[in-house]
Amino acid sequence: MDGSGSTREALKAIQHAETLFVAGRLAEAEPAFAQVEIPEAAATTVHLRLGQLAAMADRCEEAEAHLFAAARLSPEVHTLGPLADLYRRVGDYSRAAAVTRAVGRESYSRVLDSFGDGAYRIVGDAGACPLKQVGSVPLVAIDLEDGQHHFILDTGADETVIDHTLADELGIARLGGETGTHAGGRPLVIEYGRLDEIGIGALRIRDIPVQIQPLRARFAPYVDGLRVDGVVGSALLYHFRARIGPEHLTLVRGDGSGDRDEDKAWLSLLLAGAHLPIVPACLGGDYCVPALLDTGQTGFDFAAALSVARAIGGTGSAPLFGEGAAGGVPVFPFTPEELTVGRWRKPHPSAVCIPQFPLEYRFGFRIGGLIGNRFLGEYRIDLDFPRLRMRLVPLD
Repeated sequence: MDGSGSTREALKAIQHAETLFVAGRLAEAEPAFAQVEIPEAAATTVHLRLGQLAAMADRCEEAEAHLFAAARLSPEVHTLGPLADLYRRVGDYSRAAAVTRAVGRESYSRVLDSFGDGAYRIVGDAGACPLKQVGSVPLVAIDLEDGQHHFILDTGADETVIDHTLADELGIARLGGETGTHAGGRPLVIEYGRLDEIGIGALRIRDIPVQIQPLRARFAPYVDGLRVDGVVGSALLYHFRARIGPEHLTLVRGDGSGDRDEDKAWLSLLLAGAHLPIVPACLGGDYCVPALLDTGQTGFDFAAALSVARAIGGTGSAPLFGEGAAGGVPVFPFTPEELTVGRWRKPHPSAVCIPQFPLEYRFGFRIGGLIGNRFLGEYRIDLDFPRLRMRLVPLD
């Protein structure tokens, strides 16, 4: 075969691999990309996807090499964004700031620059704090400088969030702000700051990047008169092995490689963006999609993209209203036969679709929905970030 023929075959193979990636068939996409010779015409795509796939598996050095190559070939938002996420994950805030500045997010780049000397400084090896389910909202008791506060434990959030009134009371300076897009596609103004320290039992975690948002009024109707002062997201949990429930959040440093653990029930995690945990979710039969583990989605067992609901039988015509980061979000019920995550199954789960689901292709591949706390709250959740795995242990 001549050179042009071999290039055509390579481009055809890359197109097939790209189709697999975008569809969320990630286990098939990685070997499909890895086995092709990289023609110059498609070098950016191949390096970008191999970098993203390595980053999802937390192979950070390999990911950086590919993502840097993609960004050098084509320095655009879709190549620079994953590189910035990776630098945030590994704690290289100076490089994250430089890449973020290159895509025009000047305000957020200044925030990242302020953490150039490091973030998430951890004192202690383990800690535990009280956790309780109020309705289906998981609340943890977090120690701040002025006492203990209720935070929502939200694995579907990235950064820690502080209520704006509490931020004023604690004297947290605003370092910058920008407009984001959250559940239902609604815009939300986000301010950023730096929290000096939080305590989780005996653990002390210092120099924490935080978002500053109005939380107290938003969540007051859902927490039986308690006051929500913040959100603990996966950027903090990423540094630990986390055990969620039934009555405590327990965080332990280290990978636990010396532990004797014969349990075969562990399910592999992938990380989308900087820190978001992704697992396969199956909705009846063999229809499976990558989904976000989202303890902060408290209304339903599963919240899906509209395309997912249509694929398994359509949606109801009357909308409900779920609570999103920017307020009420219209959602439509649908009725999957079951929800299965690994070996854990729930028949006839409560499920809705979100017509505007901005997470679906935010990272270039399909994320089909959010596995919510109605489902997850029936279990103790073990999230082992160092080894990228999770398991659910029934509470009964």
